[in-house]
Order: sequence, then structure tokens, then C-alpha cells
Amino acid sequence: MTAGSARSPHDASWTLPRPVSARSATRSSDGCNNERVRAALKGAIDGFLTGMLVDEQLTDYQLEVTATRRDEIEGRAIVSALLQPTFSIDFVAVTLVLR
Repeated sequence: MTAGSARSPHDASWTLPRPVSARSATRSSDGCNNERVRAALKGAIDGFLTGMLVDEQLTDYQLEVTATRRDEIEGRAIVSALLQPTFSIDFVAVTLVLR
């Protein structure tokens, strides 16, 4: 019996599982833009921003990870964040389009 190793989300080798194509038996990143994957992405970013909040680098933030049906088909996810840093800037609006 062999012992498996648990991977932490903070481990550099941690990746999201990729589906295997039944036709070609190859792994692809296509189809990974679904609600479950976007929720995992949001959780990872939320954890990072929560750490900044705890370290008093931010006073508040809002985070949203979305994709329309067309975005899903084209492999895009849109990350929108509104950050309120602790220093003199009121807000920083960030929008990332991930492919």
C-alpha cells in the first residue's frame, strides 16, 4: 500500500484537473471554464485578498468572477475587483480577462 500525498492550494505544483478527451485520449484545457472552475478561481483570489485585508494592506474589496456562455465557449473568464487600499487612493478598479 502506498501513501498518497495531499497537495496544498498554495503548493507551486498544484493545478486544476484538466479533462481528458474521449476521442483523442489527450488532456486539454478546453472546457475548464465552467461554474466549478470559476468558483475555485474566485476562492483562490478571495483568499489572497483576505490575506491583504488581514495584513491591513486593504480596508475593503469586492470580487466577482463571471463568464457569459460565449466566454465559456471561447475559454474566457472575467475577474472584476474593486480594491480599497489603506493608503490615500480611494479605490482601485481592476478587470482581468483570463484565457
